[in-house]
Amino acid sequence: MVSRYRNELISAKTGVYEQIGRYSDPFGSCTVDPGASTTRSYTFDHSGVFQSEYEYREMNDVVTPSFHAKRARGEIINSPMTSMHVKQSIPKMSTHFSSMACKWGCTPGRWYPFIEHEVQGDRSLDSIMLSDLWMPAPAIDTTTLKDQAISKAWSNIDVSELLAVASIKELDQTVVGLAYIFKKVYKILRSVMRADIRLHTGRGKPSKLMKEISPSELSEIYLNARYNLRPLMYDVSNMIKVINSPMTHRMRQTFRGNLVRTEKDSDVLAKYVVQHANFDLKATCYRSVQKEVTVRAGVLCDVEPLTLSDLLGGDELVGAAWDLLPFSFIIDWFCNAGDTIIAWSPNLRATTLASWVVTKTVTTQTSTLLGCTANAYDGGTYHWTNTTGYVDPGTATSVTTEVERIPEYSRPVIPSFRLNLDPLKILDLGLILFNLKGFKFSSSG
Repeated sequence: MVSRYRNELISAKTGVYEQIGRYSDPFGSCTVDPGASTTRSYTFDHSGVFQSEYEYREMNDVVTPSFHAKRARGEIINSPMTSMHVKQSIPKMSTHFSSMACKWGCTPGRWYPFIEHEVQGDRSLDSIMLSDLWMPAPAIDTTTLKDQAISKAWSNIDVSELLAVASIKELDQTVVGLAYIFKKVYKILRSVMRADIRLHTGRGKPSKLMKEISPSELSEIYLNARYNLRPLMYDVSNMIKVINSPMTHRMRQTFRGNLVRTEKDSDVLAKYVVQHANFDLKATCYRSVQKEVTVRAGVLCDVEPLTLSDLLGGDELVGAAWDLLPFSFIIDWFCNAGDTIIAWSPNLRATTLASWVVTKTVTTQTSTLLGCTANAYDGGTYHWTNTTGYVDPGTATSVTTEVERIPEYSRPVIPSFRLNLDPLKILDLGLILFNLKGFKFSSSG
C-alpha cells in the first residue's frame, strides 16, 4: 500500500469593500451652515479584499494495488483514511453613519452647526469581526465515543434471537409480576362494576378502590408492566422468530455500533463598524456553533451455519449472566459496562475478519449581524446632534466536515461513563428507588 494525498480548491470568490469618511468643508459659523462634503481620510476608513466564498477539500488515504480484482475475489480491504471539507460564505454589507457637531459661540451665545461627519460604503463581516468571526467549537471527547462504539459493535456479535437461559431464569419473577398486575386489574374492575367508587368509607378511611389505585400501588403496576410484561412480549416475539427462522448457510455479516454526540454554544459580541474619538457605530453580532460527532464502528465476521441452540443463545452465557445480574440495566444507563464485558466474550459461531471505526465531525459556525447603535460623545466645545447609523444585516457561515477511518481499532477493557437517560428512564429510576425493598422485576431493561 502507498500513501496518497489529494486536495482541491473548489471555489474561491473574492470581493472588494470600501468604507469612506467625509466631513463638511468649509466649516460652519454663526452665519453660514457647513458646506458640501468632501472626501477625507479618517482612521475609521476601511477598504480591502475579502473572501466571499470558499470551498476546499482534501483526502489522505492509501492506494491498494489491484483493488478491484482483490475485492472481486472476496479479499478484505481495510485501510486508514482522513478527509476534510470546508465551505464558507461571508457577506458584504452597506453601512452608513452621520452626526452633526455643534460649537458654542455667537452673540447671543448658542450652539451652531459646525461640522457634519458622514461615513458610508461597504464592509465585509470578517473585516468587522476580525479574529472573532467564528465562535470556537466546543470540545467533544471522541476517544471515549470511539471506545464505546467499538465495544457496542463487538458486543453485538450475537447470532441468537433469544437468550433462553435468561428468559427461563426470569420466568418465575415474570409470572409473579404478571399475576400481580392481573390481580390489581381484577380488583379495580370489580369495584367499578359494583359501583363502589367512593373515595372514602363512612369512617373516613380510604375505600377499597382508592387502596388499589394509591400512588404506591400504581407505581408497582407501572414497573411490573414495563419490566415484566414488556420483556415477556419481546421474548414471545423472538421465540416466533426462532420458530420461523430458516436454515442458514455460511455467510459474512457486519455487526455495528453507532453513537452520536452534539454540542452547541452561542454568544453575542459588540464590534465597531465606525470608531472615532467623538463618535462610533457599534454592531451587535450573534455567534453560534454546533459540533456533531458521529462514530460508526463495525466488525466483519464469518458466521457459520446456525443451529437451534445458536438461535436460542446457547453460547451467549456471558450476555445471559449480565442480563440476570440485578439492576444491570441501570448500570448500563450510566456506563457501558455491559457492552465492554460482552465485547470480550467468546463467539463460537463467528470468526472476526476485520474491524474499523469511522468518525465524522461536522462543525457548523454562524455569525449574524443583528443591528447597530450610533453614539456620539460631547466633549470640549463640541455638542453632537442628529446621530444616526445603520448596517445591513448579514450572516457568515462556515461548515467543516472531517472524516477519519481507523482500521482494527482496539477494544477497551475498562468501561467508560455514558449517561443514557430519557424522561421515562428517569421516572423508572425514581420509582425503583422508592419501591426498592418490596418490588421484584426482571433485570432486562
